[in-house]
Amino acid sequence: MTTWPNHPLPKSGRPSPSAGELRRVCDRYLQALLKGDEAEAAKAVREAVSNDWRPATIYLDVLAKAMVTIGDMWHAGGLSVAHEHQATQVTLRQASVLRQLFQPLRQTGLHAIVSAVEPDGHIFGPMIFADLLYYEGWNVDFLGAGTPPVDLAKLADERQPDLVALSATLNTSLGLLSECVQAVRSAMSEPYVVIGGLAVKAEPKKAAEIGADLIAHDAVEAVSHVGERFDVSGTAVPLEAILRRVGERVKAKRIARGWSQQQLADASGLDRTYLSGVEHGRQNLTLGAVKKLGDALNTPVSEFVS
Repeated sequence: MTTWPNHPLPKSGRPSPSAGELRRVCDRYLQALLKGDEAEAAKAVREAVSNDWRPATIYLDVLAKAMVTIGDMWHAGGLSVAHEHQATQVTLRQASVLRQLFQPLRQTGLHAIVSAVEPDGHIFGPMIFADLLYYEGWNVDFLGAGTPPVDLAKLADERQPDLVALSATLNTSLGLLSECVQAVRSAMSEPYVVIGGLAVKAEPKKAAEIGADLIAHDAVEAVSHVGERFDVSGTAVPLEAILRRVGERVKAKRIARGWSQQQLADASGLDRTYLSGVEHGRQNLTLGAVKKLGDALNTPVSEFVS
């Protein structure tokens, strides 16, 4: 499954950044957090978005990676609680910005409830999972942290979600996590339950005894497993989304060759105005036109339309 962003910012069409790019932007974001410079942190995130990085890359390899480093520094005594709290709030606000910039290109009709079990639990991990599900076309109720098991069960009974995902940070919270899972199972006939978080990673044997359908160690992997479980790979994508993506890929290939639109038009035998419409996602291409562009750019047709 692949979800691509729908936003007005410039896009390069690249599916993923180079290692050097990723390292540079990650360091820029981390240094901004350490300095308490929210404006600079926002610029780092906007750079990643404008370069068309996937949501998962920005969430996991920029935001989450920086927060892990911040957490390690706090545990080692290198940062105060105030610094850690500020970095957390800045990062949560950047995630909120991302939710405005990225929109799902399809709707699966599936519904999920996602929550952290501790009242003071870290919500960043489950929030990432909730957001990635949203980008995949799920309707997601993200509850934050600390919903009591009885109230969680009531909501599950009321909404009858296809998926319930719960996270625990502290090892001492595994009992509460188990209680929440059992409460959900008592409220629904066949709930699909996913559990994750640092406590689940730290205590795999105890986590396995909780009886979840999926133990998640990574948000992206979990979304992929969930997608396979619910078979959403065949969900229709709007034509305008396909045209926009084809246009982005054509433009990226053209720029990589250092060609102008006119040069690509000459090489492919297509009109430059037509090509401009293609790159802006406004032109409904024929298969023949895609083949001409592929031949000119030495790119398989499947790479444009996959």
